Amino acid sequence: MSRRRWPWWRFAATLAVVLGGLFFLYRHRADLDVLTRLSLPELAALVASVSAFFVVSGWIFYRLVQALSVELSAVEWFGLTVLTNALNYLGPARPGVVLKAVYLKSRSLPYAHFSAVVAAGFFLSLWVTGVAGLAVLAVMALGHGPSSPLLAAACGAVVLFSSLPFLVPMPPVVRGGRLGALLDRALQGFREIRRRRGTIAAVGTGVLLQHLISAASCLISFRALGFDLDVLTALVLGIFVALSNVASFTPNNIGLQELVMAYLYASTGMDFTHGLLGAGLIRGVHLLVAFGLAPVFAFLLPRAAGLRLAQLLADPDANAAEPAAGEG
Repeated sequence: MSRRRWPWWRFAATLAVVLGGLFFLYRHRADLDVLTRLSLPELAALVASVSAFFVVSGWIFYRLVQALSVELSAVEWFGLTVLTNALNYLGPARPGVVLKAVYLKSRSLPYAHFSAVVAAGFFLSLWVTGVAGLAVLAVMALGHGPSSPLLAAACGAVVLFSSLPFLVPMPPVVRGGRLGALLDRALQGFREIRRRRGTIAAVGTGVLLQHLISAASCLISFRALGFDLDVLTALVLGIFVALSNVASFTPNNIGLQELVMAYLYASTGMDFTHGLLGAGLIRGVHLLVAFGLAPVFAFLLPRAAGLRLAQLLADPDANAAEPAAGEG
């Protein structure tokens, strides 16, 4: 992995989250007794739902790169997803996306085309998430009174923004040099994906399935701890937490994602502390799955690519393919 210094603000945000989390656990140590309510079947169900989310994420990535004539085996696309999530806990931004870029370069996919894959996945995911958010808020408004105008406005803005790259023609890059060539190849790859309606439909379906799995994870986690959570609120948690992950401020947005989930849970009249505990349990299982499986694929994937692990983690040119936000 290329060496990158942590920006001071990322370091400060991560330190604040860690210290705040420790302080919260100390102040609410009596509330941690709810963890003793966890049964093995409930924990196994949560592990299964988080693992299913990894599977769907990997399949979405597989369909995107397949549109650019790169075929990946199930071991490859699932393994890359696992390693991406594990590495994203260890770096200042999202180093896992760099690993994907280097791996796919070994499969003859240039970094610029990889950028197109990530960008297409990012905008498609945003669009589906925005539409799903509007739909859930509408159902809540019809059945349980008015929902948040702020959340509805945010979803509308997301849908509008994410639609533009697929509706507005993208002009060719006129700038010369290496950067111009990189951008031009990325746009070519994006246009290729945009023409493939089957790929767009498959990815959109996959993103929708991700939200359903996230909602299922919330239901399992909160109910396992004895906290109230209905299906519609679980969908709101899954959808709007996904929107909060558009930009990464701490490694894998650890801490911040939990705060967003707890805030949304509390906005329905529930206890903020319970929201943090439910979200924290999901995070703990996410860490368990990512780091539990990572050693397996750290061994298998370099062999599949004919590379050493160090080669997958140390190509500085791969940073050129890393998007500003979002990850496929």
